[in-house]
Amino acid sequence: MTTHIPLPEWTDLIAAVLSLPPDEDALSKSWRGQDNAAIWYSRGSWVLAAVAKQLAQSKTASPLKFWIPDYFCNQSTVALREVGAKLVFYPIGEDLVPDWQRCDAMAKEEQPDIFLAVHYFGRPMDMARARQFCDSHEALLFEDAAHVLRPLPGMCGEADISLFCPHKTLPIPDGAVLMERQAGAFPAPSGRAPGAGSWMLKRAVQKLLPMSLLRSRNRRQAPEFTADPPLLPLPATPMMSASAGRMLMKVRPRLGQIDEARRRNAQMICARVTQMKLPLRTVFNSDGDGGFAPYRLVLQAPSPKQAANAYRVLIDAGFPAGTWPDLPPEVYADPTNHEWAIRYRQSLILLPVFHGAI
Repeated sequence: MTTHIPLPEWTDLIAAVLSLPPDEDALSKSWRGQDNAAIWYSRGSWVLAAVAKQLAQSKTASPLKFWIPDYFCNQSTVALREVGAKLVFYPIGEDLVPDWQRCDAMAKEEQPDIFLAVHYFGRPMDMARARQFCDSHEALLFEDAAHVLRPLPGMCGEADISLFCPHKTLPIPDGAVLMERQAGAFPAPSGRAPGAGSWMLKRAVQKLLPMSLLRSRNRRQAPEFTADPPLLPLPATPMMSASAGRMLMKVRPRLGQIDEARRRNAQMICARVTQMKLPLRTVFNSDGDGGFAPYRLVLQAPSPKQAANAYRVLIDAGFPAGTWPDLPPEVYADPTNHEWAIRYRQSLILLPVFHGAI
């Protein structure tokens, strides 16, 4: 059975301590587009903060208008709120794609300065359409590929800025990379890097403990289906840790194998869940959608009550089930205009499909 986060190999943990510091240019090759420059941060939230702060400096008359899909993690908006950006939550449709007709109508009232387009669960969205919208309304296009294992065709080409978060998809303690079309447009992070010692110790303990103990712990600590985590301040560690860079250099050559393992694991876990006869169906997975590496196996229930019940059954059966995202309060306050975001928060269950054996 898989765990809540991917576990590193023992050789990866050793590399975090004993390997030479990585060259950031070499580290970026698996994610950098042909014409992009790369800047490494510890977390995606720091990338959002850096982009918003830099762009806001040129907005003297009014706050930076940052458009974000309504199906978005509220924790990730903390950085934008702290730099004073005006957040506008645009609606997504049933297919997790922006409702372009409503977006055009909103832009006639107030144009965006920057538009965030998200590849949900690793599933590519139409960036050419997003580029068209941004060109029509004189906005910068920010591509959020935090759920993407590695770039797919159509990524890192249309956007002005792209974000990848390897720490979300790979067994490393931190690490997020900003791709910019214009080198030098955004500053490199300064300050201190997060310590990786605690993360490495926890992963080592998890690798040593019997899976039965990990399952028991998951059952005891699993939150309620409707519960959202508390909002935390932006961590005071903008730089990627040296340990994360060393581990990433060790993991990077295995991306092809990891890609195949995630797809295989998604199929195997789906088959196991199907045998449980729960009122769930898979949605937004890679079958027929270009063969992308899934970020999670996404399961949907017909109603919020059935979703909550199925979630508890999966937890009790030992699955590390989860929910996502913790929607912003502005979205909950306007259910008519954010129907699909709220519906998906109340009906989707996510299961990890990391590359370890299951």
